[in-house]
Amino acid sequence: MSIRFRKGSRCTYAGVTTESFCPFCQQGLDDADQNEFLEQIKAFEHGEYQWSTYSKADQPADWKPRPHPGYTQMLGWAVEQNRCFKHPIHMKNSYRKHTGQDVDLTL
Repeated sequence: MSIRFRKGSRCTYAGVTTESFCPFCQQGLDDADQNEFLEQIKAFEHGEYQWSTYSKADQPADWKPRPHPGYTQMLGWAVEQNRCFKHPIHMKNSYRKHTGQDVDLTL
């Protein structure tokens, strides 16, 4: 198996690994382009994203993307924890508990 950048399909893991499963929760990992992944994170933080990227629900007629200040910093903190989170909300709540900073993830 080759070393590749992978991201969690059902958890918040992202990193370089030879495994096809998250080393923490054993959920599947998807191959991803690391630069593209980082650009998507930056775009989400700056409010430059499409509804369909993050939600399967029908897009509200009056919806406009909004910025999410601190998202990139929160993901960096999550990587430093050497674990995954089952859902972005779990990551957000843990980040707030340990740093006192809240990141709005509302689409």
